[in-house]
Amino acid sequence: MRTLHEFVQLPLETLTHFSHIKEPSDLPVKEIQALIEMFDAPRADFSNPDSIDLSIRQIISKAKEATDRTVEMIARISDGFQKWDGPLFDQDEKNEIEQQLNSLNEFLQGLQVYNTRAKIKNLKYKYDRIEQEQKHLQLLDKLEKLQRKVIEFRKDADYLIKAKLVGSPSPEWADYVDMALENLGIALKNDENCSAELAEINRLKREYIDYYFAQHQKNRLNATENRQKSELLKDSRYEALTVLTSKIDLFRNNEQFEEWKQKVQSLKECYHLTPEKLEQNPECTYCRFNPREEFSGKKYAISELEEQLDALLTSLTDILLTNFNDPDVKESINLLGDQHKALIDGFITNREFQLPISLDLINAINLVLKGIHNEVIEIERIVEALGDGNPITVQQAKTNIEQLLREIVGSNDANRIRLTVKTR
Repeated sequence: MRTLHEFVQLPLETLTHFSHIKEPSDLPVKEIQALIEMFDAPRADFSNPDSIDLSIRQIISKAKEATDRTVEMIARISDGFQKWDGPLFDQDEKNEIEQQLNSLNEFLQGLQVYNTRAKIKNLKYKYDRIEQEQKHLQLLDKLEKLQRKVIEFRKDADYLIKAKLVGSPSPEWADYVDMALENLGIALKNDENCSAELAEINRLKREYIDYYFAQHQKNRLNATENRQKSELLKDSRYEALTVLTSKIDLFRNNEQFEEWKQKVQSLKECYHLTPEKLEQNPECTYCRFNPREEFSGKKYAISELEEQLDALLTSLTDILLTNFNDPDVKESINLLGDQHKALIDGFITNREFQLPISLDLINAINLVLKGIHNEVIEIERIVEALGDGNPITVQQAKTNIEQLLREIVGSNDANRIRLTVKTR
């Protein structure tokens, strides 16, 4: 070890040539205090080693937690930080945020090395850098808060976006939704309160729920109406019209009855929906009612459809009675067999069908509407077919009679031919 006298005798070159430079080995109090403030750690009593150790442990622990949060946020920013209509930040903003978060991440990971008093004496981060990263940590807090808001608000935003595809209370409603969502996105980005924007969104949502529920009630049957619909389709008048329009050519594929059936089938039942359930989904999950696709402006009342059913049966009855007044049809009625004629006469007398309609009556109606022809056969032609006084076999007689009938009937329907034998 050199004495002071020997030291001052050394050349200047030797005095200024250092093999290495080492910073003072005392604790960086200013920087530690900045880190304590940054991570909200317990304040250290620098005269108490245990107090210092506690603060250091808290700093490192919170630095590790912040590292995980930072890495996760970097990934979210990289994906665009999505809200309901796309990324919240444009590319330039995203690049700037990523740069600050990457700086924070590098700082936090590097800081974890200094986990003891001995190590923190060699802390490489100066006060200015710690101040800068504290701002970046505050940015992380702000982004996490923003993220929670986006998640919270996206539920109502997505609701309105879906609702626009289902229906609209007014022509302007969809435009108001677009405007409200745009204003909410701007308020979010500016870290504003958003209460006014949320109030407008809730107003639009309530307006939609009131509209949709009212339309649903107008276009869907409740439990009582659905039971009435089922009873109507079992009504004897409905069964009568089904028989008349399927088995009588005059009424086959009757347009009025087909239209009536379409009206009935258009009535769908759904009595489970409530306004409270619409709070969660803008469309009925039971029947998927869509006003844009189904809205007809009117739900047919069961009582109205019942009146129409009665009027339809009355109309077909009147048409038949009018046809039965035709002279040719009257002649056909007179040519019917006793049983069929009695059924027709009873219908004409009562001027209505006895329900359920007898299939024998349907057959009789078809016969007279198609026309029954009376063919007169001279007795001589029958005598001739039976041999005209000469003996013939039974088979020959049968063959001759069948040939005679074929000549008389021709291509006509045999069921519509009546025979009268003219004697001398």
